[in-house]
Amino acid sequence: MTTGRVVAILLVFLVFGPALGAVAIGILGTLSLPFLPAQLPRGFSAALAVALMLPVSYMAGGMQALIAGGVTTLALKRGRSPWLPVLVVAALSAIGFVFYAGMFDESAPAFIVAHVVSAAACLGICAPFGLLLPSPPASA
Repeated sequence: MTTGRVVAILLVFLVFGPALGAVAIGILGTLSLPFLPAQLPRGFSAALAVALMLPVSYMAGGMQALIAGGVTTLALKRGRSPWLPVLVVAALSAIGFVFYAGMFDESAPAFIVAHVVSAAACLGICAPFGLLLPSPPASA
């Protein structure tokens, strides 16, 4: 696997992953729970939720995106499909963040789903550009 391909995969995950996670959380509508002012209407739009969450998404999901991108490159380097390992790692890293941040409220499941959805979307972005083609096995 070339260095350029590794960098491209990591950039897709780092640039798009957290933003897609913010969109997923906004669509799920969980942002109205504990961390928004009470004066906002209950049924506010997903666009407002995304606008509020986007800057925070890189702090909350940047490391997880980097890990998922790294797992993608490792799976491809071994000649395997990255889909299952990346989605499992995305879920596990989100669960780890939930425990680390103490987010034991009703937003935790949506946070985990958002991580898995954004990881799948990043893989979907990589696929049309041929970034997910397995590396040929190394010859001895």
